[in-house]
Amino acid sequence: MNNFSSSIIKTIDGTVTVTLSNGAIYSLENCSDELYNNIVKCRFDYDKLERLLNPKLDENRKEVEDFNNLIDKVNNSNYITKLGDCFYIKSISNISVPIELVKSFLEAEINNSQELIESYLNFWRLCSMNPNSEARANLFWFLKKWGMKISKNGFIVAFRNAVVKHKNIHYELAEFISESFLNIRFTKKKSTKDYVIVKDNEDNYFLFKNTSKELENKKFKVLGTVQELYNKLSNENEEELVFTDQHSGTTTIKLGQPVRLNRKECDESQISCSRGLHAGGLHWLGQGYFGDVTLMVLINPSQIVSVPKEDDYGKLRCCEYYPVSIVSRDGKGNIIIPDFEDSFDDDFLNITLENYGINNNDIEKQTINIPKLIELEERDIIRNLEYMKDKIKSKIIK
Repeated sequence: MNNFSSSIIKTIDGTVTVTLSNGAIYSLENCSDELYNNIVKCRFDYDKLERLLNPKLDENRKEVEDFNNLIDKVNNSNYITKLGDCFYIKSISNISVPIELVKSFLEAEINNSQELIESYLNFWRLCSMNPNSEARANLFWFLKKWGMKISKNGFIVAFRNAVVKHKNIHYELAEFISESFLNIRFTKKKSTKDYVIVKDNEDNYFLFKNTSKELENKKFKVLGTVQELYNKLSNENEEELVFTDQHSGTTTIKLGQPVRLNRKECDESQISCSRGLHAGGLHWLGQGYFGDVTLMVLINPSQIVSVPKEDDYGKLRCCEYYPVSIVSRDGKGNIIIPDFEDSFDDDFLNITLENYGINNNDIEKQTINIPKLIELEERDIIRNLEYMKDKIKSKIIK
């Protein structure tokens, strides 16, 4: 809207002071002749003059509008509250929630995406158990930036390259087993016990439901259910297929078995390349980059030790991850992205709780080794673990 009341323009020793008709005052030091002439030309047009004096005016107004809209959404949220300048999910912890997660959470509430809401709640429960405040603050931002997904239990999906260290199985079969496991469990959301893998006379592999009439064909040899074959790959006492990191060649990596490093041995600083178990988004991985095999891994947010924010490298460090599957590549070497969405089902959190010494009979006796946090009381940790453990019991695929 134009305002034709003249603005007051004064010049003293190269400093131009402009008083707008609404009383706002702008002072410009070392004002150029060009800018001064434009100010004079616009002195009767309030809108143009204000934008000339404050080039970021529209941007600032948009920020204020967006923030006010955010507060309105928070006021209508069933989970998020605002105290002072921070946002919290009080049902989980007294740790302030990063703004990126707040925005995504509120969007899920508006869309009534119950599975996504559950995914974000579990993600923040696990984040709240992480003693590294920088990792907590940066992690969701990192996931959004690199397009990484979160499981319903709150785990993050990441990738890393590796090399084969030892195998007693045809690699093509191992790849087929892990791909079938991933597809059935995470995409189809079915039981891997209900599907079998067969081999024909030409050593081609096929996946059938265990009730399929195709199994009557004599050219097929049944190798086992997908669950049985996957368990054999991941059995810690067998050497069917073992990977390692190309950098040191000392890490034992097996599908379905957690890979761990003592947190004290990890560098929790913001340095991009340092001590720790490395993983990241697909952007980070190039063909042959520190290994010719790409693995999909699940990471518990509480085990993240570093999320560097000052670079575009696209990887993070953790002290524990779970290799889930071999990820295939096409004929050009491009990674074939697994087909599943945020909040997909997984039951690996059950493994996590068991490995941390959670007592399955009496949660009060849990022995999870989490450093004391000022913001998170021990009773909150126990309550959160108890909640997640009960949810897992109700969802594990039989």
